[in-house]
Amino acid sequence: TSGRPALVLATKIDKLPASAQRETKRSIERDFAAAFPLHVSQVVVVGFSATRRIGIAAAEATLAAWLAETSYDAHDASA
Repeated sequence: TSGRPALVLATKIDKLPASAQRETKRSIERDFAAAFPLHVSQVVVVGFSATRRIGIAAAEATLAAWLAETSYDAHDASA
């Protein structure tokens, strides 16, 4: 594997009631944990709906944190 983190956007989450949204997200996380047990810490699952603006802030924050880490790591490597 590349060792890079993965962001999974569970799209169309707005089609489900709130309790089903939470259970669906947990189910996706369990499926990834079962399929990729060594890399589960590198997978972030976000319930997402662009039309209802669900999960946009969480996705942006996750990506921003990863980019900040990558930028910091690259800076350290060049020093």
